[in-house]
Amino acid sequence: MSSTLLDYIKSSSRGKDEQVISSPKTHSIVWFSPLFEMFLYLILGLVLFQISSLFMSALPPIPGFFGLPISLPSSTSLIILYFILVALYILFKISSQLLDSGSKELALTNYRLVIITGGLSTETIEFGLDKVESVTIRKSFAGSMLGYGDIIITGVGGSRHEFTRISNPSIFRSKFNDASIKFITNKSN
Repeated sequence: MSSTLLDYIKSSSRGKDEQVISSPKTHSIVWFSPLFEMFLYLILGLVLFQISSLFMSALPPIPGFFGLPISLPSSTSLIILYFILVALYILFKISSQLLDSGSKELALTNYRLVIITGGLSTETIEFGLDKVESVTIRKSFAGSMLGYGDIIITGVGGSRHEFTRISNPSIFRSKFNDASIKFITNKSN
């Protein structure tokens, strides 16, 4: 849990006995996609390099303006350009993943559910535990095998908040259900 979320919970505490029960973390699988793409693009680049080196040497000079021949860039310079573009693309994917994974946080206390979204400007959403309509978990086959999934929180008014690729989302839902039952039981007494 980030210090921003923890500071917010402490500063807006609903009582001295409010405690953070759970704060789900993003699964490390989010880094697999950019790394897998990088691997595929590097292999594709090597294959293209081999193909281009075979055909570039067999090409005749291309006539240019005023009878001057135009020389094509060498296959080495093309492959270097390709790898630079792949590196820039992968850096973009990784940085966007960093921004995305840090831009939405969730914490469950024994009184409320706190959601903070945004990077530079933030939005804070709070639900009393009795104001959450449902906590839905969506898992793919890979997610079931590797222990990650999406958590979808629906408030009473129909607001919907989705957290993707969360580690062990079933544990979070179980803790939410337990906290919700305790909260409603204590509220009715």
